[in-house]
Amino acid sequence: MDVEDWKSQIKRGTLEFCILLLIKQRPYYGYEIISKLEQYPIVAAKENTIHPLLRRLW
Repeated sequence: MDVEDWKSQIKRGTLEFCILLLIKQRPYYGYEIISKLEQYPIVAAKENTIHPLLRRLW
């Protein structure tokens, strides 16, 4: 595994963790999650990342 793959996996795991922390507090729509994460550029993500992730977590 090269460094770029490793970075991608770390970001994906961090993003999943952040989403789980958010939805632990209360239910969120995907758009709300995207808006909330935009406050933190390191974990900001687009719809094409968030919605499949939410489907996997469901």
